[in-house]
Amino acid sequence: MYGPEKFTFVIGPKKSTLKIHQRLLLKGSAYYEDMVKKDPELEEIRVPRLERATFHQFRKWVYADSTEVVQNHFWTEKLYKGRDGVKNMIKLYLCANK
Repeated sequence: MYGPEKFTFVIGPKKSTLKIHQRLLLKGSAYYEDMVKKDPELEEIRVPRLERATFHQFRKWVYADSTEVVQNHFWTEKLYKGRDGVKNMIKLYLCANK
């Protein structure tokens, strides 16, 4: 398909790195698919304003390959409960759709 087998994401101000399989990422996000079409040699994606926890949830969704699995997980995940739950879900949506 495109470029490397995995992409490296550099996340947040601490510059944590996480890898994600290219095929799954491009299937799960039109935003990242467009980014790779513009630069097929892209290997690293920097998202300095993103929180590691949000990206971790995005990665779970990409690997689950099903919104139902993730939706069921949301309701048991501490990150999505209480007053900040909706805000965290919005962050997750923005992560996929920039």
